[in-house]
Formats: sequence, structure tokens, C-alpha cells
Amino acid sequence: MRTTASKYLQPWLSSLRGRRSARRGVAALEFALASPMLILMLLSMYDIANGWLAWRRLTAAAQSVGQIATMLAVNADGTNSLTFDQAWRSSTAVYASMPEMLVTGARYGVTLSQVLFTSTSACNGAICAAHVDWSKAMLGVAAPRPCGALSATADDAAPGPTVMPQSAFQAAPVLVADVTYDFKPLFLGGVVGPISMARSSYFPARSGSSNQVITYSGPNAQCPAFHEPEAEKKADH
Repeated sequence: MRTTASKYLQPWLSSLRGRRSARRGVAALEFALASPMLILMLLSMYDIANGWLAWRRLTAAAQSVGQIATMLAVNADGTNSLTFDQAWRSSTAVYASMPEMLVTGARYGVTLSQVLFTSTSACNGAICAAHVDWSKAMLGVAAPRPCGALSATADDAAPGPTVMPQSAFQAAPVLVADVTYDFKPLFLGGVVGPISMARSSYFPARSGSSNQVITYSGPNAQCPAFHEPEAEKKADH
């Protein structure tokens, strides 16, 4: 009896084992096809998270440079001025927020600039014109802001050497700290390459009157077309 049952069940059991083996083979094939995409997604998420953190730390670095520079610029007589040494020391604050800038081959830059604002008849006396008073590239591969007028841009637009956010236009001059950094994704760097990031901060002078400027006594920073000695301005009038 058992022999007869086994005789009839044997083909069915063999077929069942074959189906199970086939299903296992299909699952293994599906995993082999899907796993590269899953791994790529995980690595992409890691690089995106690191990039977002680098952007946040770059923002903090720009804020730190501006805060320290305006603090060091305060003089006992109520004026505000920066020497090259003071400007350089304030610029090195970026290393506290972004120590990866100290790695050999890292591309970054720090620029300090003084921006003055004026009103024009085209704006019915409102503050709508910005000019670079002086600008100095302090660290890395930075370049100074070009002398001349700056264009107003949206507050959420990317910062640049020839623009200022609309909210920064005010009567008081501001010290601008521009910080740039080329972020290199760890896993996808060979595919997307370095990603350029830029952040800026804007701080008025800490002491003196509301229209107090921060002068710079270091070399090669003045914009002669706009920065005129007070004696010349009085002579013109």
C-alpha cells in the first residue's frame, strides 16, 4: 500500500521541489539585479546628508568670520578699523566650523569686504545703491569683490561677488564675509565631481554712529573709484 502511494506521489513531490528551486532562483536573480540600485541609493543618501551638513557648517563659518571681524575692528575712540592681522585672524575662524578645509587639496576661500549704501533720485531717496568700499581676499583661492556697484538679488538667491540680498540694503554700511568651499562627495565624487558652495554674512559696525564704516589698513584692498578721502569730498563740494 505504501509502495503504491509513494509511486503516485513521487512525481508530484519532484515537481514541487522543482518549483521551489525555480522560485529560489528567481529571488536570487531579482536580488542580484536590485542590490546595485539599493546600494547606490544608500550611498547617495549618505553624500546628500554630508553635503547638507557641509552647507550648514559653511553658513556658520561665514557668520563666525563676520562676527569676529566686527568685534576686532572696534577701537577705544569709537571708530572701527581692521589691520591685515586682525582680518586674517577673523578669517581663520572658518577652520573651527569646517576643519576639512585644512586637508591638503581642499578648495575654499574667504573674502572680507566693506559695502556702502546710498540713495538715488531714481529710487525717490530710498536706499537702493550698494558699492564696494574695499575688498580683500584673505584665505584659500578667494578673489576680492570687484570695485563698483552691486546688484540687488532675492534673499534666497545664491550669494555672489557682484550681488547683495535685498534685505541687506540699509543705511548703515556692512562688513561682508564671503566664504566658498568645494564639497567633494565621498562615494559619488567620481560621477558628479566637486560641488561649489558659497555663503555670506553681513554685519554693521559694532560701535560709533549708525553710519560708521570699518576701514582697512592693509594693502591692495581699496576701491579708488568710490573710496575717496574726506578732504577730496569736501573740496568737490
